[in-house]
Amino acid sequence: MIGLLLAAPGGGELAFDGEMRLWLGLALAAYLALVFALAFVARGRISTTEDFVVAGRRLGPWMATATLLATWFGAGTLMTAADEVRANGVRAATLDPIGAGFCLLIAGLVFAPRLWREKLITVPELFERRYGRRERRLGGLLMVPTYLGWIAAQFTALAHLLELFFGIPLALGMVGVA
Repeated sequence: MIGLLLAAPGGGELAFDGEMRLWLGLALAAYLALVFALAFVARGRISTTEDFVVAGRRLGPWMATATLLATWFGAGTLMTAADEVRANGVRAATLDPIGAGFCLLIAGLVFAPRLWREKLITVPELFERRYGRRERRLGGLLMVPTYLGWIAAQFTALAHLLELFFGIPLALGMVGVA
C-alpha cells in the first residue's frame, strides 16, 4: 500500500498509510454529519438576523467564547501553525495564537460591551450610530475584501489538507469545500 509522505521536524518523514487515511476520512465524515445534524436541529430556531449571527443573544460567556474561538481558529490558522512547527519546532506554535488572542481580547474588552449594550450585531452598525449611514456603508465595504481574503485562505488551506491526506486534486478540493 502506498502511503502519503510528509516532511517531519528534523528532516524525517511521516507516512500516512491507508488505515490512517481511513480514520481521517471517518473523522471528517463524522464531523460533517454532526455539523449538518446541528444545522438541521437549529434551523427551526432561527427567524431573525440576530438569531443567526449572535444566537439570539442567548449564549453564556463560556459558550460564546468557545464559539468565537472555533470561528477564529480555522483551517488557515491550523495550516500556518503546523507549517511553522514543522519548520521551526514546537516553540513556533506558541507565537501563533498570541496575536490573534490579543486581538480578540482587545475587541472583547473595547467593542463587545458597547455592541452588546446597544443591541448591535456588526461594527459597521456602531459606525452608523456614531457617524451616520454613509460611514456604515463605507465600513461594510472596507470589510468585504478582508473577509473574502479570509474565506479564500480557509478554502485554500482545507483544499490543501484534502490533497495532502486524501490525494484529492487541489481544484476539486476547492470546489468541494466551497
